[in-house]
Amino acid sequence: MTRHLSTDRTTHMKIALAQEWQEILKFKKINEDLMEHLCSSIRWIIRYARNNNLPLPEIDRMEDMLKKAMAHTDKLGP
Repeated sequence: MTRHLSTDRTTHMKIALAQEWQEILKFKKINEDLMEHLCSSIRWIIRYARNNNLPLPEIDRMEDMLKKAMAHTDKLGP
């Protein structure tokens, strides 16, 4: 009887962990999508400003933010 309860607990824990893992993967995907949109937006702003000869305050900082965002994305891996 004790062995059966232990197996049930283990099974329930595995199911709970699998559900939590799915939630983690969902949030990871959301973060990756947001990072992609951020990088695309920064690239677009920089390109637009340069193509239209518009002064963009602190463009160097924006480029640094883009590089940091890309480096962070690379660290996350597949």
